[in-house]
Amino acid sequence: MKKVLLTGASAGIGLETAKELVAAGHEVWGVARSLERLPVMERFHPVVMDLTDAASMERAFCKASAESGGFDVLINNAGSGILGRSDLLSAADWAEQFHLLCVAPMQMVRLAMPGMIGRGRGLIVNVTSLAARFSIPCMGAYSAAKAALGNATSALRMEFAGTPIRIVELQPGDVNTGFNHAMRRVVSGKRDEGVVDEDFLFGRHERNLATAPPPRKVARKMLDIVEGRETATVVACGDWFQACLAPLLARLSPHGWVEWGIRKFYRIR
Repeated sequence: MKKVLLTGASAGIGLETAKELVAAGHEVWGVARSLERLPVMERFHPVVMDLTDAASMERAFCKASAESGGFDVLINNAGSGILGRSDLLSAADWAEQFHLLCVAPMQMVRLAMPGMIGRGRGLIVNVTSLAARFSIPCMGAYSAAKAALGNATSALRMEFAGTPIRIVELQPGDVNTGFNHAMRRVVSGKRDEGVVDEDFLFGRHERNLATAPPPRKVARKMLDIVEGRETATVVACGDWFQACLAPLLARLSPHGWVEWGIRKFYRIR
């Protein structure tokens, strides 16, 4: 049995991960912004935390840590996206994405790491995205912030290479959750010659997610990581094309070809 702190536990991948973990006998302290959004189930302990507020994070973490006696596993899963052309996003939009998707997870690491070092064991899983490898049109801020978290995770892994603490990056592809509908949209309200058709692209995103694997697939992969059956340091999860073939082709192909392939996939001329 492991004691797990899981952010973004109220929906999607986080909720399914919580279900898989407690079903396997683990104790989960699940984080969300409000108590009402969190599930009620055995071995699940609700934690109310605002990941945009450093003081809230520290208070809630210290309380949960004292209750648990210290966490064996930290899973940084919480996130949200902004859908819109990169040139239309404000400085606040970019800052919002980088804070929630990179700064807040690394602050959770800062809070959890001393206890793990003191106990001589621990696992940190930072959930990024295959969008960290492939820039997604009209999701530039999301792709950039997830890539930043991936690089921070790699640096952290090298910094703690001489310790028993394991540090993993999990990269889900498209997953059929309510994430796309929850994304805030920034639109131009007009069509400019030669510029991507936002309405078409937004629809393309929705169609991709509607046929994507369910979040339980990612949750089961997370359980494999927590229980040691998955030992890789960077783990891709999704359909065969996104998780297996596309990363292989990207490693073997010039970057211009990769962008050409993404444009073809999203039908951008």
